[in-house]
Amino acid sequence: MKIACLTFHNSSNYGSVLQAFALQKTIKELGFDYTIIDYSNKEKYKFDSLLGRNTEMSRIAYIYKLLSFPYNYFKKRKFINFSNEYLNISKKRFKSLEELKEINNDYDYFICGSDQIWNGTMIRFDSAYFLSFVDNTEKKIAYAASFGKVDISDQEFEFYKRELNNINKISVRETSASVIVKKCSNKFAEVVLDPTLLLSGTEWKYISRKEKVPKEPYILTYCLSNNKEMQDFIKKLRLQTGYKVIGISRGLVPMFRECAFAVPSPLEFVQLFSNASYVVTNSFHGTAFSTNLNKNFFTFIKGERNTATNSRIVDFLENLGLADRIYTKCPKEKINISQPNFEEVNKKLEALRKKSINFLTESLDINME
Repeated sequence: MKIACLTFHNSSNYGSVLQAFALQKTIKELGFDYTIIDYSNKEKYKFDSLLGRNTEMSRIAYIYKLLSFPYNYFKKRKFINFSNEYLNISKKRFKSLEELKEINNDYDYFICGSDQIWNGTMIRFDSAYFLSFVDNTEKKIAYAASFGKVDISDQEFEFYKRELNNINKISVRETSASVIVKKCSNKFAEVVLDPTLLLSGTEWKYISRKEKVPKEPYILTYCLSNNKEMQDFIKKLRLQTGYKVIGISRGLVPMFRECAFAVPSPLEFVQLFSNASYVVTNSFHGTAFSTNLNKNFFTFIKGERNTATNSRIVDFLENLGLADRIYTKCPKEKINISQPNFEEVNKKLEALRKKSINFLTESLDINME
């Protein structure tokens, strides 16, 4: 049977590209032909392009994007190379809902997900990300979709109500997303793992094994936004351990002067996590890879735990008994660098992995006996 997936795959974002790869690998191993639909609406395309500016981007953010062109171009080439080698993307690039209707009868099932494909701000209320171009509701499946928020507006409610009722099987990435689905459609949405966690840490290590990264001990930082408390924590950890710091760059300026620059490819990204002695991050996928690869990690959040940005990290770590890895401030005393008990964590993660894959097998009518 043939499956097509609509997700965020064009972005130079490590989490987006690696979740697309992981879901593809998982479903192909279940015995399906699998194609990622090459689609971005105008707003998403502008956001992901090197020089584009979408509606939500401020003037200052756009100026910074233009100044970052050399860095972004270098990074983009690495992502394009990865996509060309590892992702099975449709030969045609679709630009509109009408064009997508051309493939309505070409596949046995259509999947939307994962990532924030249901974030109304990002997709500009584009029903394509809810598979509206597919006539047969029975063929529509959502896997680990995310709204990227915990509350929705009245406008979003009406949009989501219409679109969610036309999807057969729904799973989401966060508990808050399950609540939104129930509120808008009265449908049950199962909470499943992010696709990157469908692959075990051992699988990720094997996939990235050929990538060259430093062999000596290092502290890896992957930070989506700057945070003084986190900076102070990294400096303190560096002094306490004597290890150098490698920062996966998000732009032109490294987090602090002593931090070595890194602009890795997606698989180099995985290998940097795999070989790190310690990881400091404020990213969900940074936290997910650290956990899956059994790294000694520290995750920073800013503000209340129940915000859209923080809730998925907090939910994930609390479910695995790792809430003590969450930090909001740099401790005044010595940092506790003891390793988490990953034996219990791995058991819980494996149970969640089986549950998530079971959702896929049931949704795709696969008999695993």
